[in-house]
Amino acid sequence: MNQGIVIALVMFALGAVGAYSWKEVRQPENVQASGTGRAPAFELLATDGHVMSLADLRGRVVVLTFLFTRCGDICPITINKFTWMQDELGDSFGEDVQFVMITVDPAYDTTEVLSQYAERIGADADGWNFLTGTKRQIETVTRSYGVYATHTDSGPPEHILLTSLIDRDGVIAAQFLGERFAVEDMLGDLRAMVAGYDIHG
Repeated sequence: MNQGIVIALVMFALGAVGAYSWKEVRQPENVQASGTGRAPAFELLATDGHVMSLADLRGRVVVLTFLFTRCGDICPITINKFTWMQDELGDSFGEDVQFVMITVDPAYDTTEVLSQYAERIGADADGWNFLTGTKRQIETVTRSYGVYATHTDSGPPEHILLTSLIDRDGVIAAQFLGERFAVEDMLGDLRAMVAGYDIHG
């Protein structure tokens, strides 16, 4: 993706969440926002065939991101960071912290494809949720979170990678734009949120 497209996509994302308070900007691909309000609701299809909603995860800290299995660049980098955090969280993973990956490529990422992907990356089923849905459902949820994704008939989509940390009450505590976030910082935020601390204090 050339620099002009990246800048345009970043400006779109910043415009979509323009009412939010941005507390940290390291580079265009790594923006962290705070105080972003209640996380938009959704109902999507999980790999076991049942419909999962954000409300189903209330009471736990949620790491929500938008990826797709055919992605060969920024998504694998992010997934590697997530699997590292999965191991570092220990017993807290699954019990207190849930990871949610929503595909932006629903035409390809069926529940079967997502299930195979989860196994391939070593995702612990107790704490990982891989979700898909109809094109309209995915477009609705991506827009609601300020995520931009393009779709073509001939190839995989291009998209902005946005990760949200959602607290136990369903409020977005922080958002990270791109894959270059410091994983140790995100892990620290998660541990603080599990313990009930305000990560902006």
